[in-house]
Amino acid sequence: MNNGLTRRDALRNLGLGSLTAAGLLAVVGDATAADAAASSVATPSVLPVGLTAGAYSVVHAARSHGALRVELAAPDGDAFVALVCAHDPATRSLATRDGLDVFVENQGQGDTPTNERHGLSAMALVAALGPHRGELSGLSTLAERQAQPEATDNDK
Repeated sequence: MNNGLTRRDALRNLGLGSLTAAGLLAVVGDATAADAAASSVATPSVLPVGLTAGAYSVVHAARSHGALRVELAAPDGDAFVALVCAHDPATRSLATRDGLDVFVENQGQGDTPTNERHGLSAMALVAALGPHRGELSGLSTLAERQAQPEATDNDK
């Protein structure tokens, strides 16, 4: 679904118009996020750019290792990555709805405290996914994702 809003337009609307991979690295402080930003330019977003999730908006969303990796940014420049996976009752997520779990990618093992704004946005994101549920079929659970080899990205 394309609403005519480009990734560049969304960044500009969020006050991040000149954000580059290097800029995202400075904002997020994570080389993985900068690499994802650089590669996302060539990969169409699965969710509409600009879709709001609380105080944050979707900058880009692509499948990665069986999950949907969603890059979100706030108007103040704060950014983070959320993972949307198939629901697994054995795994505790920040938000669960309609068979989906949402996690904040913070390099933790489930015991790392989540930034409160990121957590609230993750909860809003799972609610905002309802109309896009059809595009999210075939996602893996977090446990299935973690068991996959890391060799492939932007998988089916």
